[in-house]
Amino acid sequence: MGESVRIGGYTGQSQDRRRQDGDSEQRRQAFRRRYALGQTVEGVLCELLDSGLAWVSVGGLELSARIPFEGRPGQRLLLQVTELEPEIVLKFVRQLHGSEHTVQMQAYASSRGQCELAWHDFLQSLVDNEPDIFSAQAELDGLGEPEVGEPLPEQLVQMGELQVERLYALFHERFLKANQDVGGVLEQMDAIRHGHIQAAQEQGSGVSAWAHIPWSSWTGLEKELLILRKEGQKLDEVFISGVWPRLGGALISAMAWNGQIAFRVKVQHTIPFKELVWMLNLGGLGAVLRKVKPAFGLTAWPQTTAITCLEYREQVPDSVAAMLLRLQRWQ
Repeated sequence: MGESVRIGGYTGQSQDRRRQDGDSEQRRQAFRRRYALGQTVEGVLCELLDSGLAWVSVGGLELSARIPFEGRPGQRLLLQVTELEPEIVLKFVRQLHGSEHTVQMQAYASSRGQCELAWHDFLQSLVDNEPDIFSAQAELDGLGEPEVGEPLPEQLVQMGELQVERLYALFHERFLKANQDVGGVLEQMDAIRHGHIQAAQEQGSGVSAWAHIPWSSWTGLEKELLILRKEGQKLDEVFISGVWPRLGGALISAMAWNGQIAFRVKVQHTIPFKELVWMLNLGGLGAVLRKVKPAFGLTAWPQTTAITCLEYREQVPDSVAAMLLRLQRWQ
């Protein structure tokens, strides 16, 4: 019989940030939004603990697990969801013996989760210890009423730009200095992404850039950006994916032409459009692209306040970790 995996179930004395209770409920809710009873999911063993316990990454979420064998970090596991309420329980089914490519991608997801949890802790510490740092953060009311099919109010775009600038500076100027170990993790992630970008380009996929963008909005996990420029096309196509509270998985696709940005959004669970714009920081799309594209030697998008959502609908996105699976399909 398979052994069980319980989210947030480890009660040892380790002080590792992944064990902190503050993140447990967020992980539980994210998991419930993404998976159904009886569903089989893949995980990767991240770290061995005492008494047969281990940390296992499932879709970028790190869960405590008991595994019935001598495992090693990087091993892939097949798990089945057996309970969601009141406790989330998965059953170990078997080991998966995949390609080096797949194991590497799973290891990447685990490293991304480690970075994001540290970033979440850092932001929470700012809220607790430096509340004035967010005093300039405008409330949603008073910034205009965004509508699907109409340009976002200029004030919302300006606020989105401000959010990106502020978070980008916090991430690079304060967070990385205070968490030097994360810098090494990010370098490893960069190396993995670079290798897969090259492999995808050799297949003619049109991949120009793939980036981890935790600083693009205040909330959300697994935030990734992918830029395509397929042969014969003049315009870049951008995909941003992630997991947000109340939304579940979300996928944004955007294009820019004549100094304007148009985008479409697919989410697992819809909320009022006004709240969606704020939560995903859609007003900051142009600022995100101006940060990312030059790093890959690409021409940055021009600064613009003309940003329009053409479509917003509820549909399970191509994938919750859309960037990883898209790359896997191309290679």
